[in-house]
Amino acid sequence: MASIEAIYLLNSNGSAIVQLESQGRTSATVASTIWSEITRWNSNAKALPFVLSAKSIVFFQRRVEDVHICISIINDTDPLFISDIMDHIVQTLKSYFGGFKSTILEAHSSTIIQILLEMIDNGYPAQMEACSLEQLVPLPSLMNKIMNATRLKAYNFSPLKQPMGSSSVLQSYTKHNSVPWRAADVKHSTNEFFVHVVDFLKATVDAKRRTVSGSVLTRVECRSRLSGTPDLSMVLQNASKLQSPFFHRCVNLQHWKQNHQQIQFIPPDGKFTLCSFASEFKSVNALPVVVDAKLFNNTSFEISLRASSAKSIENILVRIPAKFTLKNLKCTSGDFFFSSKNILTEDPELHWSIKKLERASPAITLKGELQESKILLPNGDKGDERSLTHLVLEYAFPLSSSNQLKIDNIRVLNQKESKPFKGIKYSTLVRELCVRFQEV
Repeated sequence: MASIEAIYLLNSNGSAIVQLESQGRTSATVASTIWSEITRWNSNAKALPFVLSAKSIVFFQRRVEDVHICISIINDTDPLFISDIMDHIVQTLKSYFGGFKSTILEAHSSTIIQILLEMIDNGYPAQMEACSLEQLVPLPSLMNKIMNATRLKAYNFSPLKQPMGSSSVLQSYTKHNSVPWRAADVKHSTNEFFVHVVDFLKATVDAKRRTVSGSVLTRVECRSRLSGTPDLSMVLQNASKLQSPFFHRCVNLQHWKQNHQQIQFIPPDGKFTLCSFASEFKSVNALPVVVDAKLFNNTSFEISLRASSAKSIENILVRIPAKFTLKNLKCTSGDFFFSSKNILTEDPELHWSIKKLERASPAITLKGELQESKILLPNGDKGDERSLTHLVLEYAFPLSSSNQLKIDNIRVLNQKESKPFKGIKYSTLVRELCVRFQEV
């Protein structure tokens, strides 16, 4: 695990909102050097890579809203390690301030520095859980702001009543809370626990509707509003068919190794992702929508969508890479428009969006023609670059599951008298269904 040299939060103009130098060896010009490298890539109309280097400075960058998160390192490290730290920083600041825009962060820069000092200790991750950080760095209250404005002594609303960053604070917190991902003495007027099982699907289908490749990522997202320190047991059905499990740190892994049909855990308070699984997508016939994409003599095309499920399909988006000019476009439902350049391919795309598609509805179509556009081939001849190869389909299919994973029941093991309200729902989000055009 590599040591983090510094963390920079830069706005859209390159000015540093927060600059935290954990090792104390960086100069004041590093932020400007990093921004110059980011600007150079943007001026060349290229997609920004995750890892960049400039003047012997190696740093990772990511843009969230209008803020660039930049982390420079001292030695080699796993990019996933830095990506995970960035995720924690974004989620923590969003939970504190309700957003991640530069105007919000600039108004709370001093609090952000306190948070980052607790999260990163001498270049290494320390306290990364949001609920623990809220005990160490209290949220800025309205009363404190009023007292500071009137120059009165502000009351310290921290439950620990200790100066920030002191070792006694951390010792006191650790003593009273043996579960670092959950705040001590959590109380709710109504005990509730909700589970949302979401399947994210990616697949490629050839012109004859045969599945070339496909995968499903299943995430079990939870929202806990339970008092005390509950020990929960979630019984799963068909979990043995799933691959590559990834668990939140609250899960009892020893219990999972003994029984793959049951997850035992002490949940954090609020929203969190309990676990995720991967599975193989095998048959396109299981999808709730039938897609027909035809190309006629390389001069015109027709795309047809038809629902094959009793449940409605929502937020449908068809993306067609267009390296050429399309004309005489007509659709029977929805709207179509040309987007700006794709981030990955740098090519413009034709977008066709439909809000909802139901089984009772007739098939909807999009038709158009390919405008002739001659290009010069390497041998000097003029060729025709008109060609449609594939389309990409995205949609949401609520109240459904793409795999066999089911949750049988959820029980509270250490609170026999407690009977919380439990809600479970399933959804499928197709992120990228690539369908090849059939030449007719």
